[in-house]
Amino acid sequence: MKYSVIIPVYNSENTIKRCIESITAQKRADVEIIIVNDGSTDMSEAFCKSLQNEYNNIVYVHKENGGVSSARNSGLSVATGKYVMFVDSDDYVDSQCFETLDIYTKSDADYYQFAFAIEANGIVKEDKAWPERQVNNIDEKEAFIVESVVTRSINSCWAKLYKREIIEKTGLNFYDGLDVGEDLTFVFTFLLSAEKIERNEKQIYFVDVSNEDSLSRKYRENLSEQLIDVYENMLSALKKSHIEGVAIKDSLAWLHYRNAYSVVNDLSRSNLGFFDRRKKLLDMCRLFNDKKVTPAGLKCKIISIPIKLRLVTVLDTAFQLANKLR
Repeated sequence: MKYSVIIPVYNSENTIKRCIESITAQKRADVEIIIVNDGSTDMSEAFCKSLQNEYNNIVYVHKENGGVSSARNSGLSVATGKYVMFVDSDDYVDSQCFETLDIYTKSDADYYQFAFAIEANGIVKEDKAWPERQVNNIDEKEAFIVESVVTRSINSCWAKLYKREIIEKTGLNFYDGLDVGEDLTFVFTFLLSAEKIERNEKQIYFVDVSNEDSLSRKYRENLSEQLIDVYENMLSALKKSHIEGVAIKDSLAWLHYRNAYSVVNDLSRSNLGFFDRRKKLLDMCRLFNDKKVTPAGLKCKIISIPIKLRLVTVLDTAFQLANKLR
């Protein structure tokens, strides 16, 4: 088997058909589709089971609800392909996806990253691509990881291919305890062990953001703690690797303070009043400052200032105004 496509499913009866049929329509015997039903309570299970009876290359896994990380981990535990690919049930792949992958995987790299499109209600809102790049040594890899952290091109696990051999050798899994940043942590840790890396501008994936009830669009009470865990997990993975990684560690410092602004943005979109937001912003600043992360580089030092000085009124006002102008 060449490709293992892992699809976590939770109450996706409105989108799962398009998602899976975008893969089965390509009629590939060397593609296994691993559908992990994470305790759905709608008609997702019935539909997935019917597809399993129709296609020989569909592997159906049912589990109790545990979140997207545990669902992906369940998929990894049964995957047999040389490469692993993750697809979310809201999304779908290009009609020539695997033909494109066949062309690029002739180079036998450990990791491939591709372009993707973001759409809502059938209309493409944005195309996301980064310049093509090949990485073949440790210095190039360190620079690539730094760039990927800063540009946030590895914040999602989809539109990428991972050599399964490396996942198995390192025992890599998604962190079950994270509701945010689990993709970033997985991709970052994988890259630390990868040797040959390629990034391509070819678009193979479509992200559908039509769902207004998505978790990423709702205020999250424990977002500060979650994002600090993301930073600490990535820093721990770096320390366990054989990479000296001074520049990578500096990029994680930037990520730490950049994540604080994600909390500010999350609060600015909530229904909380000014005084409640101010209290939570003060708590956020305390939590991020308690980690005593040293800012590295001018940009990081600049964005750290409002956090270190706890300028919560300035932060709140700026993000409230920005959201009104959107």
